[in-house]
Amino acid sequence: MKRNSHGILSAPGDILRVFELETQQELMRATLDETVRSLDFTRDGTGLAFLTGWRTLSLEHLPLQPQKLIDDACSRVTRNLRPREWERYFGAEPPRDTCPVLNPAAAALH
Repeated sequence: MKRNSHGILSAPGDILRVFELETQQELMRATLDETVRSLDFTRDGTGLAFLTGWRTLSLEHLPLQPQKLIDDACSRVTRNLRPREWERYFGAEPPRDTCPVLNPAAAALH
C-alpha cells in the first residue's frame, strides 16, 4: 500500500483500488490483466505509475482524474460504441458518442 500527500491510499494486486483515507471512500477501481509488481503515485500526485508482468515487465500509467482517464481512453480507440454495445452497457439510455474526439491516427486505419 502507498500513501501520497493528498491522503490517498492504494493497494496493488489484480484489482487496483484507490481510496480517500479520511472518508475511506473508494475513488477508483481498475481490473488489470496482470498482477502489479510495484506501485507508486506520480511525482505530481495526479496519477499512478505501476509495474506489471512476470518475465516481461511493463510500466503503466493511470491518471487519477476522471476526465484525464476518459481522454486517455479516447486517444486510443478508433470508434465509438456500436448500438448493440451501447444497449448492453447503458440499457435504454439514449445513445451518444462515447468519445467526442477519437484518435485521428488510429481512426484513419479503419
